[in-house]
This record gives sequence, structure tokens and C-alpha cells, in this order.
Amino acid sequence: MKVLLLVDLEGASLLDDTRAMIPDFPDLYAVAREEITQDTNAAIRGLRRGGATEIVVVDGHGARAWPDLFNVIPEKLEAGVELRRGAAVLEKASGLDAVAMVGMHCRNGTPVGFLGHTTSGFTAVKFNGEWFGEVEMLAAVAGYYGVPTVLVTGDDATIREARYYMPWIEAVAVKKATGRTSCTCLPGEVTRALIEQAAERALRNLSRMQPLVIPSPVVVEVFFPSARHADLAACIPRAVRSSETSLMYEADHFLEARRFFTAALRLASALGTEATLKFLAADEATKARLSAYNREQRVAFWSAEPWIVVDLPPEV
Repeated sequence: MKVLLLVDLEGASLLDDTRAMIPDFPDLYAVAREEITQDTNAAIRGLRRGGATEIVVVDGHGARAWPDLFNVIPEKLEAGVELRRGAAVLEKASGLDAVAMVGMHCRNGTPVGFLGHTTSGFTAVKFNGEWFGEVEMLAAVAGYYGVPTVLVTGDDATIREARYYMPWIEAVAVKKATGRTSCTCLPGEVTRALIEQAAERALRNLSRMQPLVIPSPVVVEVFFPSARHADLAACIPRAVRSSETSLMYEADHFLEARRFFTAALRLASALGTEATLKFLAADEATKARLSAYNREQRVAFWSAEPWIVVDLPPEV
């Protein structure tokens, strides 16, 4: 039985500090790497007990920002698994029996959800009129290939979100969000035991798991914090301006819809890089200032008032 295990970082056990999510704060980030590695190992052990014979671990956090650095610690990972970087591998999901997710976070705009965002901090998205986060998008890509998502771990907001779309899923809340940048964490020995048990149950009950299938055609609407962001992405063929700060696109299927979202995000992200372009060919002192700028800006983003508010879905 082949399982794809997708790993993020914000929803890892014991992590309650925004700064731990980025390598710019090396001491805190080193702790984060240890914690997500332990969560991942717990999931691997459980999946194996549930019947998995082949596990591919995909480390997705910060894959574009620091592509050569794994968040999970390769030498401390359970033996006998394949480790890859980046989530694009999911678009080749045929041949898998199940997808599992560890360390996930809730969608952008969640009022009480630890470090919620949707791929970036400046995008939010609807598919066929429903707000989606990264968990649902990844699950729907797997569902396009007929593969069920069977496990998710993260904070309580992430679990509520996942269960709304996938009520069959095994889910573990490793912490409770108390705001956008604060949470209370369960003890690590408790969460790892829960993750291991849930992963095993997920595969033992695989027959009752379902792929998350989004009916075609799929209407995707991408929301931005400003008209300037939307302007940059509006050049995509067939994109329609649905408001000053949002774009809409009708896709033949979910995979095409998600690719539109990704393209719109990457085009709009050019606005964020304009302010740092003048530093790119600078001397070492200026590069040091750029590093500090990035560090401060990343942390300041989470302390700012959210530009969009999306209520949590009903509890299932």
C-alpha cells in the first residue's frame, strides 16, 4: 500500500512562536525542525502499522522560499521512506492508495487560527463558491485522481475546516488556537501517540475513506488585498475581474482551477518583490539589511490586522 505523506510546519506539535517557522531565526527554527520530524515519524509508524508498505514524505513548507533546505531532519526520519521537497509531486497522484497530511494550518482569514494562510498571506480562494485552504486544495487534487485523504494534523481550526469537507477523515488537533499568532499546545508525548493511533486507524479503515471530488466545471475565485495585486494577475487568459480586488475563472476540472490559482498567486507576488529589487545587486552590508528587512516583515505580517475575514465552517 503506497501512501503520500504531506508535511507542513505551522501545525506541528509544541510550536507556538511565529518566528520558529522561518530559518531567519535559527535557534527557534531548529526546535521547529525537531518537532515536525517527531510528528512525521509518529505518522509513519502509524501508517506502517495500518498496512502501508511504501511511504513518500513530501516536505512542502517554504518550498519556494528555501527550496534546498528540508524542514524535517532527513537523518532523523524513520528509515525506509522516500523524502522529497515541494508539493508538486501530488499532481502525479495516480498509483497512490492514500494521502496523509501532518503539521497543517487553516485557511487565510480565519479569525482564530494559528498562522492561517492560503499558500501565501495575500491570497484567499473559493472553488465553486466554497472557501478553501491548503488542506482542501491538496485533498481535491488527490481526489481528482480518485485518491482519498485519510489523515490531517494541525490546530483545532484546521481540524474543523478539514472535517467540514471530509467528515470521514482521521484528524488530530495538536494545539488550540487562541488568536492568529497564539495557541496552547498539548504535550508532545500526547500528540505523537494520538498521531500514531490516528494514522493506523486511517489505513485500517481505508474502505470507508472517500476522495474529495469537486464537481466540474469548477469556478475559482481568487481574492487579493489590493487592486494592484489583482491587476498583475488579470493578464491570465480567460480571467474575469469579479471585483476590484478579485479574479474569477471557469475551469474544466479542479486541476486546471488550482493551476489558475497558482498562476494568479505567482503573478501577484511580483508586487511584494518590487520593494526589495534595489537590494539584489548590492554590497554585503546592504544584503544584511535586506535579510533583516525580510525577517522583520515576515513577523510583522502576522501581527497586522487581517485583510480578509473568513468564518470557520460549521462543526461536523
